[in-house]
Amino acid sequence: MSKEQNTHYLGSNLRLLSAAYDLTNRQIAEEIGIDTSHVSRIMNYKSEDKRRPSVDVLVGLANLFDTDLETLIRVDLVGELKEKVKRK
Repeated sequence: MSKEQNTHYLGSNLRLLSAAYDLTNRQIAEEIGIDTSHVSRIMNYKSEDKRRPSVDVLVGLANLFDTDLETLIRVDLVGELKEKVKRK
């Protein structure tokens, strides 16, 4: 697997989506049933981190933000947004 294929955007996507949905870490945590500090860890997640969120947490986040797991983890939503803004 190439480095590009192994890139994760989970943290930056979660920060962007929480801002877009106007949700605090506490609200996200309550919605998916985890601790607020866990939300913070996920937002600061890097692909080389050893402590990875569970599939249940990832599915909960994807459902909360009406997206799929692939988009949540592997699509650079921040980069896509920047590109759209540049084009305008």
